[in-house]
Amino acid sequence: MQEDSTMRSFFNGKVPGVLSLALLVLAAFLFAQTVKTFAELPYVGAGIEPTNTISVSGEGEIFAVPDIAQFSFSVQEDGETPDEAQEKATKRVNTALAFVREQGIEDSDTKTSRFNLTPRYETVRRVCPPNEPCPTDRELIGFRVNQTIEVKVRDTTKAGEFVAGLAQVGVQNVSGPNFTIDDDEVLLAEARTLAIDDAKEKAKVLAEQLGVRLVRIAHFSEDRGYYPMPYGRAQMDMAVGMGEAVAAPEMPVGENQIRSNVSITYEVR
Repeated sequence: MQEDSTMRSFFNGKVPGVLSLALLVLAAFLFAQTVKTFAELPYVGAGIEPTNTISVSGEGEIFAVPDIAQFSFSVQEDGETPDEAQEKATKRVNTALAFVREQGIEDSDTKTSRFNLTPRYETVRRVCPPNEPCPTDRELIGFRVNQTIEVKVRDTTKAGEFVAGLAQVGVQNVSGPNFTIDDDEVLLAEARTLAIDDAKEKAKVLAEQLGVRLVRIAHFSEDRGYYPMPYGRAQMDMAVGMGEAVAAPEMPVGENQIRSNVSITYEVR
């Protein structure tokens, strides 16, 4: 009897407290889950592809004057041995690079883009009897070094003088200029803004015509870039001896077109 009394006392005193604590924990958990669910409401269905959409495109253009003239020049020398060909090419390249530095062009704006050392062969024909096959042989006659240097000229007004100066120091081949813009990110951002505004206006008009409401952007893509106006690149073969005066050609800079093309897909209702 005493044992039954003790059990009744335990259940009457302890169990209600334990149950109350458990209920409080459960309530707190359910409250936290409810808060989390409400917080996630804006993202509910975010991963579901919308079924009702319209797509529009927009274009933005900015025109700017280039601030860099890019050139490349190459030196080619032959020799009976690799060392001889390399020595002759190095002498001419170093003379050209000394001229480049005299123009105030930093070493960071000058780099070698190609270097080739190749053997040179000559076809040798044998003396053969008539009406019989006559094989040919290739005989090694020497080596050729070809080195190409790329240069950025940041003062575009001196582009013509730069080309003329290269000819005076014995450079045989010059390609350029390619007029570019050094830092085009700001201009590209401006073109993108114009393109987006263009697409938004088209979407608004289209939605009104279709009798629907724009809900949200479901997809966005951009094709961007800048394009030089048609002054093109010049390829010059300069068979001019070192030290001879060369007239500086006129090189109009023109304008570059910075363009952004965007495509926006809207969910509609």
